[in-house]
This record gives sequence, C-alpha cells and structure tokens, in this order.
Amino acid sequence: MADEQEKGFKVVDKRSFDVDGSEKDSSAAGGEESRREASPATTEPELSDEDEARASAMPIPELDFVTFILSIFHSAECHLGLSPNPETRECVESLPLAKETIDILGMLQEKTQGNLTGEEERILSEVLFNLRMAYVKAVKK
Repeated sequence: MADEQEKGFKVVDKRSFDVDGSEKDSSAAGGEESRREASPATTEPELSDEDEARASAMPIPELDFVTFILSIFHSAECHLGLSPNPETRECVESLPLAKETIDILGMLQEKTQGNLTGEEERILSEVLFNLRMAYVKAVKK
C-alpha cells in the first residue's frame, strides 16, 4: 500500500474536445500524448530558499485533536487581526471569516461531545471562550 502511494497516479484525458471546445483528433483522444503522470512531489507548491530553511528548522508537531484545534484557533486569531497572517506577515481583520472559524470550532465541540479526553475538552472550551470574547470585543470597536 505504501509503495502505491509513493508512485503517484496517472491522469488520462479521454475527452473528445480541447479546452477551447474544438474536437480533438480521434487518434489523440486517450493516446499517449494525452497522458500525464503526477507524483506527490510535483503537486506540492514550490518554496523559496528562505521558506524552505524556516520550514526545515521547525519541528512538525504530532497530528492529534489538540494540534488540530490549535491550528484552527490560530486561523481565527489571524482573522480577528490578533496575530499576523503567516503568508503576508500583516495583521488584517476579517470578522466574517473569524465568525465562521469560531462557529466551526463550536460545531466541533458539539459533535465531539462525550468523545474527547478531559484535556481535549478543556482546551477546546478555553479556545472557544477566548475567541468568542475577542470576537465580541472586535465587533464593539
């Protein structure tokens, strides 16, 4: 199974028309020239040398529920203008996106009720409380 994932996948274009809507030559449809091979390495965006060095220097945290919640929390903080956007390094407030992100965390809390460990429940509750208070403060500005 791991070998299959590392090999990538093949995309075969069997459409009988081109992008502009004109009909393709019938011998080309499904032919070798319409096959493209994609691998996981070619589908990732290219990083600048600086970004690549920074990414390799940072350890990747173990992916668990708490890490997932904290990731969403950070996104909400960015939308509230409390922390800089990692790409632009600017603090830009977007209250509709902040509200949507907070609502997603609320939905996760509702849907996972009774299925979380004590620590996961506590962290999710604290994150939601803090974000909701920050949202109310931002709306009242």
